[in-house]
Amino acid sequence: MRITAIQICPVKGLRPQGTDSIRLEVGRTPPGDRIYAIEASQPSASAAIPSPNDTWRYLTLSRNPKLGELASRFDGETHRLELRAPGGSRADGRLRDEGERAGLEAFIAAHMDGHIEGEVRIVAQGERASNFAYYGHEHFISLINLASVRALEEREGCAIAKERFRGNVYFEGAAPWEEFSWVGRELRLGGARCVVEEPIERCAALDVNPETGARDMSLVSALRRHFSHRNLGVYVRLREGGEVAVGEAMAVSAG
Repeated sequence: MRITAIQICPVKGLRPQGTDSIRLEVGRTPPGDRIYAIEASQPSASAAIPSPNDTWRYLTLSRNPKLGELASRFDGETHRLELRAPGGSRADGRLRDEGERAGLEAFIAAHMDGHIEGEVRIVAQGERASNFAYYGHEHFISLINLASVRALEEREGCAIAKERFRGNVYFEGAAPWEEFSWVGRELRLGGARCVVEEPIERCAALDVNPETGARDMSLVSALRRHFSHRNLGVYVRLREGGEVAVGEAMAVSAG
């Protein structure tokens, strides 16, 4: 098996972006992945410091598909975020600069006008929660078997962009759905060593087109209909960190 793509999603709910390699460390999220989230809530004294479990406070594609209309690009060195709306309007700024971040928040609020309530804030990992990646799955890494994606494409009779699955690592060389049989087994991922924890149960974010923000598919329903489950991909937990790059090999331990 071989790694064919690596992606991170610096701001939860915005578009993922590719990278050629990534260094994984035990007990940490992949560098640059889900390190910011967009919060929209009715301001009140009691909500000043919400619980990390208040996931409804953060904009997500499953609840806020209009967010998917925004093209985005994040620079991990400067923490500069660039946003572009469908009509061509743009905004950019450094998220670590209070004034520039406020400009980005105003841009998002204007784009989402009528679709959300409350003040928009871009919050950093550690400010609202220890991890924005996968709630209840602290420091997990998501792996997507592209053969399983193709199996779903064949049943649906259309192409499905891999970006819909918002995974960290995409791979080839396994049979469709084979990854579910790896739960509890050790996996060599490039220069890192992991244990496969569980299948990824999918939500309505899968149905949102990653380029347009339109809810144009019903893939969660399709998974249930064709395969009697709503899973695609697996979560893994690191046991030993290391460098992981596109083109490197993957290997799973004997069952």
